[in-house]
Amino acid sequence: MSEWIDVKDKLPELGRDEFSWIPRKLVLVWDGTNRFIALYEKHPKQQPKFIFVAPENLELPFSLEIEGVTHWMALPEPPKE
Repeated sequence: MSEWIDVKDKLPELGRDEFSWIPRKLVLVWDGTNRFIALYEKHPKQQPKFIFVAPENLELPFSLEIEGVTHWMALPEPPKE
């Protein structure tokens, strides 16, 4: 797994996926106490943000913005068959 990256040094590189027009990336984040799986996303009219997601269900009916994220890490690639 890769190393933790300080949000002051670099933010996740965003790419569009086929399901959304909002650029976003799934990452692991650290708030100084807890780790979360999160979507990092940037809406054209809003500040970029980290949003908590449940690993089993990426499309929640509401968003829970994670406050105080200090570090992030790319998720590992899935295993090859």
